[in-house]
Amino acid sequence: MEGTMSGDAVATIRAKAKAANINEKSLLATDYLNHFNEAMMLLELVPSMPDCIDDLTDWHPIGYAEHFRKSNFSGRDIAIAAYELASVEYRRPFDTMIDRLGILLAATIRGARALIAIGKPESAAAMIDVAMPAIRCYQETAGAIINGAVVKVEDNAIVEDDNDEANTNTLDQSAIDSLLNS
Repeated sequence: MEGTMSGDAVATIRAKAKAANINEKSLLATDYLNHFNEAMMLLELVPSMPDCIDDLTDWHPIGYAEHFRKSNFSGRDIAIAAYELASVEYRRPFDTMIDRLGILLAATIRGARALIAIGKPESAAAMIDVAMPAIRCYQETAGAIINGAVVKVEDNAIVEDDNDEANTNTLDQSAIDSLLNS
């Protein structure tokens, strides 16, 4: 991580990151969230258009580096290199939020697909309605981290440190666990 490189090397990466539209503080790129945003938008259409679930058949979470290797993002090589150098204060909570986002989004897609397949689109819509607030919270928190927010993840609480003013958002983990176990 960042601590193992010389100050000049980190400064060079930060300058390249800024030029490539990568946050120079966190060394993370918002372009990665597009992978999740597209799936979220399609999933939100499913309650009114159940056939949209077919557009999510092949969707699955992919890692940061894999996303950029497959993308046309002009700064993809620097995005991958910068991610590897990102400080643990950004990288650890970011990876946690992305893991949670990917797991919940994939489970919701699978669940909605199964319910639609057995002729229960209303149940699929209800499940999506329950899951989307947590999915959005994970996505928004990941975005905040990318943009330089220092966030601590403690069990089911996300605490954002705004320079002395802590803001706590508690997720209803039991609802999320119930959704994943159904």
